[in-house]
Amino acid sequence: MTAQATQPRFRLTAEQHQLLLQPLHRSRVGKNPKGFSHLEAWDIRRWLIRVFGFGGYKIENTIELVKEIESPPGTIKYRNGGSNEKTVWTVVYRAEVRLTVYDQHGGQAVFEDVACGDSSNQPSVGDCHDNAIKTAVSQGLKRCAVNLGDQFGLGLYNDGGLDAVVVRTVVGPLVAESAPAPMAVEDAPVRPEPGTAPTGADEHHQEQAAPHADQPASAPPAEPKGPPKATDVRDWALAADRSAQAVRQAAARLLNEHPEVAAERITNDHGDQEQLSVFLNRRARELDPKPEQAAPSPHDERRRKRMFALLTELGYGEREKYREVIAHVLKRDVASSKDITASEVEDVIAALELRQRQLRNQQTGAPA
Repeated sequence: MTAQATQPRFRLTAEQHQLLLQPLHRSRVGKNPKGFSHLEAWDIRRWLIRVFGFGGYKIENTIELVKEIESPPGTIKYRNGGSNEKTVWTVVYRAEVRLTVYDQHGGQAVFEDVACGDSSNQPSVGDCHDNAIKTAVSQGLKRCAVNLGDQFGLGLYNDGGLDAVVVRTVVGPLVAESAPAPMAVEDAPVRPEPGTAPTGADEHHQEQAAPHADQPASAPPAEPKGPPKATDVRDWALAADRSAQAVRQAAARLLNEHPEVAAERITNDHGDQEQLSVFLNRRARELDPKPEQAAPSPHDERRRKRMFALLTELGYGEREKYREVIAHVLKRDVASSKDITASEVEDVIAALELRQRQLRNQQTGAPA
């Protein structure tokens, strides 16, 4: 019987299994210069340690130089009309990477993939080779690691989405094993590793999906056990890919399941203190599709100019000040003066003219 035949089957613990099935936390996802979503290689290593422990995985690679290009001064022309003033180097490497992870019973799982990495127009040939090698190995490692599921970026291939795509597996931990709560996944935002920059050559980079009207709502981020944190729900609601329907459903769920969290006060996107449930309802209104408005008539344009003239005369000409005044008069949040209807403009003018008369009467001593 061969050694391979006696190799124990790779089996995760219940805690490892639960942790790997969780959706990817948004704080771990960054953007490369082309706007694609990606994970940092050092974050991949951090999560390999978290899931499999120190020494619980092994990374092997074979490096091959693909191209080394020497560009003497003046041979590269830039878009701004300039050229390179000294010799620069461009280097490309190919890396074959093998990732092996071990379970606690002697089993192992092996993943292999290939990636290329480059470093362009560097004045130091040594630094150029070093950066290209690191990039190739990092991209190869990330491609191997996606076989471990959502915590390692598999869902980013689904239009850059953060929702879990694996969801469940038919093969899991033994039924007799208990399932303790997974470790928290709410780390600080992941920053790029010093001296490196994500490249567009990595298939791991996927663009964020544009929101659709029929897109199913996602639940607000929550701990696997216990109530969610108010600040996490706020951050979730402020994400660009949220829909009004999703935010309203999240607000209703909070009020039903965790009313104490919904009642907490948070710092909103304007820097003000606001009750979480109030913030979610306001955020949903902001995300509602705006109806198409007809072009304003000359009369409407004149009345709007009158409104702004009054605001300036009364000392409310700055953007933040006039927004506060208009919101106070209309008793609702106002993101832009374009959101104000013609009838609302008349209400604001009436309030401003009243205030103007009051100030004049105070100066002349006449009754208000």
